[in-house]
This record gives sequence, structure tokens and C-alpha cells, in this order.
Amino acid sequence: VILAFVLYPEIQAKAQAELDAVVGHTRLPNFDDHLQLPYIDAILLEALRWNPIVPMGM
Repeated sequence: VILAFVLYPEIQAKAQAELDAVVGHTRLPNFDDHLQLPYIDAILLEALRWNPIVPMGM
């Protein structure tokens, strides 16, 4: 994810804007915010697609 943010800073800016709009600057995000953060959810799923935790093929 960090490498992707370095390569694509506009993605990081859009994710930060979504996080600021939903959570604000006064608290940390929690699981209750999950449904309101679809862009960040998509970034995490894409990171898992790039480098899965377990091998999926033979």
C-alpha cells in the first residue's frame, strides 16, 4: 500500500479526503466507519490483490 501511495499520490490524496470527510480530525477510524469508507476499502482489497497473503494458484 505504501509503495502504491508513493507511485500514485493522487490515490493517497483521495483516500485522505474520504477519511477526513467521514472521520474528521478528532478521532481515529473504527469498524463502524467501514461502510462509509468504500474508497479506502477498495484500496485495501487492491493491495491484497497485488500481493495476496496466501498463494492462490499452484
